[in-house]
Amino acid sequence: MVRQSRDIDRITRTLRHFAAMPFLDRLELAAIAVQSRGGAYDSIAELKREGLVDSIKHATDLMKSTKRFYLTEDGLDWLSYYDELTLDDLYRRYPVSSHWQRILLERLDAVGTIYRVVSSVAYCASPIQLRWYRALPLDAGITLHDGRTIGVIRQGATSDRTSFAKRVWREERTEVFVPSLLLFIVPDHMRFQQTRDLLTRLSQPAVVALEKEAVLSSADYKAWHHPRLSGPRSMDNVTSTLDRLGRLPVEPPLSRPSLPRNLDSDDTGFDVPDHLLPSVLKPAEKRVLDVLADWPCITSKDLSGLLGVSSARTAELTGSLISANLVTRVKMNGRNRLALTDW
Repeated sequence: MVRQSRDIDRITRTLRHFAAMPFLDRLELAAIAVQSRGGAYDSIAELKREGLVDSIKHATDLMKSTKRFYLTEDGLDWLSYYDELTLDDLYRRYPVSSHWQRILLERLDAVGTIYRVVSSVAYCASPIQLRWYRALPLDAGITLHDGRTIGVIRQGATSDRTSFAKRVWREERTEVFVPSLLLFIVPDHMRFQQTRDLLTRLSQPAVVALEKEAVLSSADYKAWHHPRLSGPRSMDNVTSTLDRLGRLPVEPPLSRPSLPRNLDSDDTGFDVPDHLLPSVLKPAEKRVLDVLADWPCITSKDLSGLLGVSSARTAELTGSLISANLVTRVKMNGRNRLALTDW
C-alpha cells in the first residue's frame, strides 16, 4: 500500500511522542499532542494495527486501569527511517533503550503520576517537551514553548524524610542548571507539611502538591502551594506567572545502549522480572506494600485496620504477596507479624 506523505507525517509525529515519553496512555497523549481524545484513540489504534506500538496494563490507587504504550522494534525502525536517524542517534535523543525501558518500568507508578502532571502543564502551555533523568535529584524536566523550564520531583510513599531532604539539597546546590520552577509531588499530608517547610529554605522558586490532587485535578484546580503564600494556585496560574528562563540539567548518554525487549501485555502473574511488578501489581496490593513499608512487622489485624478492609480481604491480599515473595511472616513476641521481604 502506497502511503500519502501526510499519513507518514502524522504517524511519525505520534511515534516521536512515544519515543520521548514511553508509556503514555491515550488521555495523556491527547493532552501532550494537543489532540482530541477521539483523535488520540484513532492514532494509537492505527499504530497498534501497524505493529509500531504495543501496550502494558497499569493501575494505582489514584489512576484506574489503563493501557500504557511504547514503541516496538518496528516502531523504532519507522522513526529511524523517516527521521533519518541511526539507532545510536535514537538512543542519544530519546529514552528508548533497554536500560531506559527497565528504569521507567521500575518507576511506572511515578511515571504515570508525572505524565498526568505534564498533561496539565500541556493544557496550559503547549507545546511542551519532557526529559527523563536516570540518577539526578529531578525525576523529569519540562521545557515550555518559550524556553521556560520546570523541574519535577516526586516523593514516593516509601521515601523517608532524611533521604528526601538530601535529594532536595542536592538539587539546590546545582548552580549551572536551574529550572524556572520546581514542582514537588508528595504522597500524604505529613510529607506535604514537611516538604512545604523544607521549601521555605530553598532559593529556587518551588510549589508542592499532594499526589492525589496533582493527578486527579484539572489545570484550573488550585492544587499547588507556594511555601510563602497562604492560598493554593492552579497549574494555569503557576505556568502563566513564571517570570524567568531556566536551564535543565543534561545527563551523559548511556555507554552501551541496546534494543528494548517487547513486553508480554497479557502477563498478569507475579512470575515476571522485578521491574515489571508495577505493571502487574493491583492497586490494593500496592497499598499493602506501602502500608508495610510505613509499619513494618504489624499484625494482620492491624493491617486490616490501616487498610480499612475485612480480615478475609487482608488474608487474600497478603496471601498472594507472600506467594510472590514480596511479603513474609515473622515471629515477634510470640505473635505472627507481616513485613516486606527486604525489611
